[in-house]
Amino acid sequence: MKGLRTSAVRSAAWLFLRAGGRQAANTVAFFAIAALVSPEAFGLASIAAAVAMILRAALQRGLRDIVIQRADLTDVALNTAFWLNLSFAALLSLGLLAATPLIAAAYGQPNLGPLLALSSLLPLIAGLSAVQEARLERAFRHKTLTIAQLFASLVAAAVGVGSALAGAGAWALIVYNIVEAAALTLVTLGLARWLPRFQFSAREAREQISFAWPLMISFTFTNGNLRFAQLIVGLFLGPEATAFFRIGSQVNQFLTQTVAAPIVRVLLPVFSRVETDFERHYLRAFAAVCAFAFPGFLGAAAVAPVILPLLLGEEWRVGAELAGILCFAVFATVPLQVLTPALIARGQPLVSSRLSIGSVIAGLIATSIGSVFGVFGAALGFVGRSLITTPAGVFTASRLVGASWRVQARIILAYGGSALACYASARLLLLAVRPDGFAIWAVIAGAVALGAIVYAVSVRFIVRWAAPDVYEPIAAVAPARLRKFL
Repeated sequence: MKGLRTSAVRSAAWLFLRAGGRQAANTVAFFAIAALVSPEAFGLASIAAAVAMILRAALQRGLRDIVIQRADLTDVALNTAFWLNLSFAALLSLGLLAATPLIAAAYGQPNLGPLLALSSLLPLIAGLSAVQEARLERAFRHKTLTIAQLFASLVAAAVGVGSALAGAGAWALIVYNIVEAAALTLVTLGLARWLPRFQFSAREAREQISFAWPLMISFTFTNGNLRFAQLIVGLFLGPEATAFFRIGSQVNQFLTQTVAAPIVRVLLPVFSRVETDFERHYLRAFAAVCAFAFPGFLGAAAVAPVILPLLLGEEWRVGAELAGILCFAVFATVPLQVLTPALIARGQPLVSSRLSIGSVIAGLIATSIGSVFGVFGAALGFVGRSLITTPAGVFTASRLVGASWRVQARIILAYGGSALACYASARLLLLAVRPDGFAIWAVIAGAVALGAIVYAVSVRFIVRWAAPDVYEPIAAVAPARLRKFL
């Protein structure tokens, strides 16, 4: 188990770098494009991109998990997975292309049609390299994948921002997405050094589809929660409101991909190899994700409303304020993010998909109701779904994984409470001291430092004293240097 933990830590480190590099380039390009185009144009492009990205997410799990998880992966199974995945990708692309006029009509935006038509290429492009990427993950070649992703993100950022500077308007964001997917596919195909053969087994295909479809649904809905909310906002409030919501959600997305997702993505192969004491390993993983995700999200919630207007201009202040709200959605996402790989490893993928669908339905209903009160109401509704999804995830983990719901609740309360103290201290400093010019950046840095100190002190002394059982998992999984402080 020690060797497994070492592999997991190394994999998580490369996943952090991979996700962090991609999201850093993505966020810089995203905000640069937003600053160069109008909110109306940006909102139209965001609607088109959201539809395509939701479909693309279906290709990132399911059949890929078969390649990663199987102890004995035969050539027949590997080639069957490739052709199945590619066929599914082609169907998604063709389906989106065919539905383009209907979607544009539903939104009452004729200019949305061409943007959707170009975006329909995304699933097909992603499907060309999904299995090759899974083979690299199976071999723990995260360094190779990191190089591929960083290259693709940098090329896409250069092309996307260049297109915006050239006056491409809404097209700049779509071009960015297409170029990133194409560059990643080309580099992955080159680095994987594997080409599929015309080998297909109907029996193998039936087994793979039976295993994969719940995971595809689960990941699509889990990963697409924010994008579904964007589509609801666009439908009820129009493209400009979508642009503000999209700007606000980018901070949440950046943190999800750089703070929580790398830990969660490495959990599937780890959980799949745990043979005894599954409950203890699950609670350690759950505590680790909560301890690192909560302060990251709530710290960002405190400073984003101040930073984003400085970077993008006052016309995006609404989006900046929304960012401060949407970061609180971490309380709804973390329980399901950790539970999903655990359920897959325990042979319960259908339960995972049901939870994911339920979370999205709750989010859609809450966002739709909130939209009656404007874009801020939609954001509050989206965050408020945690009142349903978090208890559902906690009790499902208690029933199917064996993790005590009381311990899970104490983990959320302990690290969530410490993170709220971090948020409050940083936010109060920013509200109390608002200088002009360059001095505001010094105040922001001070607020970040203050929040980090408050969180560290709270965890080290209050959580350790009040809840030693939920503090122990953090001390156990933390790196050696950090463990000395803990």
